[in-house]
Amino acid sequence: AAVEDNHLLIKAVQNEDVDLVQQLLEGGANVNFQEEEGGWTPLHNAVQMSREDIVELLLRHGADPVLRKKNGATPFLLAAIAGSVKLLKLFLSKGADVNECDFYGFTAFMEAAVYGKVKALKFLYKRGANVNLRRKTKEDQERLRKGGATALMDAAEKGHVEVLKILLDEMGADVNACDNMGRNALIHALLSSDDSDVEAITHLLLDHGADVNVRGERGKTPLILAVEKKHLGLVQRLLEQEHIEINDTDSDGKTALLLAVELKLKKIAELLCKRGASTDCGDLV
Repeated sequence: AAVEDNHLLIKAVQNEDVDLVQQLLEGGANVNFQEEEGGWTPLHNAVQMSREDIVELLLRHGADPVLRKKNGATPFLLAAIAGSVKLLKLFLSKGADVNECDFYGFTAFMEAAVYGKVKALKFLYKRGANVNLRRKTKEDQERLRKGGATALMDAAEKGHVEVLKILLDEMGADVNACDNMGRNALIHALLSSDDSDVEAITHLLLDHGADVNVRGERGKTPLILAVEKKHLGLVQRLLEQEHIEINDTDSDGKTALLLAVELKLKKIAELLCKRGASTDCGDLV
């Protein structure tokens, strides 16, 4: 019956049923019970739903404010995902470290950048969050060159223009920091599957001095990625950069022009030729 009550407690939190939560706690349900699958506790669930009243009720009944889920996430990290400044403040007062991270290296500051939570981002910055911290990951992941990303890269990849502006203009984010694969925020922006804000983000990063000749996975440069995206405006903007290496090849030996021809992108191929791309780059005909 007690085990059943523990599961009911988590359900009651998810259903935001405060009276039932109170009743189950008073009846002896385990406030720190963790679900088998992800290690979620009642407190983790309450934080995810931004229910400050339920969070305070659980804490009064002895909920552990620093207990980790199976992925290492604490209630503090979940408060950043929810974007709740009040809960972030509360968990800092309960012993959370502003730069603590889960088992994949995500800090609260990174989570706020990933989810576009501007108020949480600004609050964490004021409380000493490390803006340029690179994601520390498990050894097996690091051997595969994973990890090393910063909050700026996360914001660029997720298309959060406002977050990006704040990071660059107000918080001194390093525009050319690279992850463990050698990719900067510009590469991350161009790898994004969402094209709606990629142009604005690319312009913003270039205006702040992003390296246009950096290489990502398989040796791909921003110019090559822009061609692969079939995005004429991006190709044009990159070609306006003073130090662009137009004839750089990826690890398959392909230049931006060869890729444009292979992808039948007539306007992009014309633009590259006009800007002096070498036609001695493979079987263009």
